[in-house]
Amino acid sequence: MKGNSKKNDPGLQRRLESAYQATEALATVHQKRVLHRDISANNLLLDAELNVKLSDFQGRLLSPDGEVEEDGLSVENTKSFMSRVNSNYADWKTEIFALGSAFDYIMECQEPYPDLDPDHGEEQIVERFTSGQFPTTKCSSMDLVMHKCWAGGYDSVDAVFQGLNFVHLSVRWPWCGGGNNVLGGQITHYVFGREKRALRITEQTSLTPPEGYFMERLVGKSHDEAAQIKTADPSMTVLL
Repeated sequence: MKGNSKKNDPGLQRRLESAYQATEALATVHQKRVLHRDISANNLLLDAELNVKLSDFQGRLLSPDGEVEEDGLSVENTKSFMSRVNSNYADWKTEIFALGSAFDYIMECQEPYPDLDPDHGEEQIVERFTSGQFPTTKCSSMDLVMHKCWAGGYDSVDAVFQGLNFVHLSVRWPWCGGGNNVLGGQITHYVFGREKRALRITEQTSLTPPEGYFMERLVGKSHDEAAQIKTADPSMTVLL
């Protein structure tokens, strides 16, 4: 995925769709017990309709119990590499870290820390990542997802989807916001489904959601309580 021409800029919605498709591709790979080990913009190809295709499979095939069955000896590049004691170690979180760097390229058409050369600035790159000096984009809600990828805050790609769903809401309906809101001293959480979507609403607001959307508010629940809430629709999750 290359190019940074304003004339050819696909726009924010197209970029977010590309980020979603890249995440779907990684989710499919993980379902097959495969660690790609080189997630980067260089390995995200576009077809004629601008759909993202993941390429260059030289990672690891895992057994059902997590043991390495085959190893292609691939490794992430410097700006997609999650710092760890054993550089040969890999798991879902190291993959998601690299996905965060791919998101940055999708959003900005440049790798993280463009001022640093990956071949000669490795120590500085590692220092910035480990100290939380993360790059930002023009989309603050997408920054939250990227930063959580880099901070190791997602345990699975499914959790990344939840973050991207929030980004979709915040961009399409900026007045919705998302996540938590304090109303009269109470934290309010909003139920959100991947197919059905919940719009944020406050006690002072009366809104009619667009067709196909719904609202549900969970008032006065702690963070942990909200995280455990189950609904009748198994596709629904709680945005925190």
